[in-house]
Amino acid sequence: MMKMIDLKRMLAATALLFGVSHANAALIDFIEMADNTHGEQGYDPLSINIGGVTMTITGHATNDDDNQQFAYLDAGNAGLGSCKDITGSAQCDPGSDDNVTTDEFVRFIFSEDVIIDNLWTNNNHDGGYSDGDLINIAGTDYSAIKGDHSGGSDLRIDLAGAYATGAGNWFVAANTAFDITYTNIEFYISAIDVHAVPEPTTTALLVFGLGITAFGRKGRRLSLN
Repeated sequence: MMKMIDLKRMLAATALLFGVSHANAALIDFIEMADNTHGEQGYDPLSINIGGVTMTITGHATNDDDNQQFAYLDAGNAGLGSCKDITGSAQCDPGSDDNVTTDEFVRFIFSEDVIIDNLWTNNNHDGGYSDGDLINIAGTDYSAIKGDHSGGSDLRIDLAGAYATGAGNWFVAANTAFDITYTNIEFYISAIDVHAVPEPTTTALLVFGLGITAFGRKGRRLSLN
């Protein structure tokens, strides 16, 4: 019976540790936001709370005649782009400047350390992607490949996975810029899949708990001999 109890404790602690490592995970669907929950409009900034982590999104252009640009949610199966100017009703002006195009980028800043597990873009309003199309993510050009975050459309483009460095994701430190930038093709950002990095003290306590569980099990075995 003791061995069974110890096993249950070990499994519970392991599950808790795994759960903390993916705490505050969220898939943010910008297409859904633009088409339904938020509607089409510009933001400076667009702020989203992910389980206590604030994701701040801003649009930028290096060729604008002023210092203010906007993160823009564009409806009609598009998503998140960048717009230089908006009207009094927060609509992009001109309307054709609602994606990420020449000399533009979208910047993400998080209030805590996070890992971006995946992100998706599309070129749904301009005929889709072709071979050789590139998008710059955090300073590196990535080739666009077909992918899907919803299981429904083949027009959303998966840029992570095999093309991402390391384990197929990006670590973003708190309050540092993560930029997605035009290289040679216009695009919208369809969605982003992100989770917070657990606090070191939390992880350490859980690992310590695993050790205590293992030590306790060993001690009980010795007392029975």
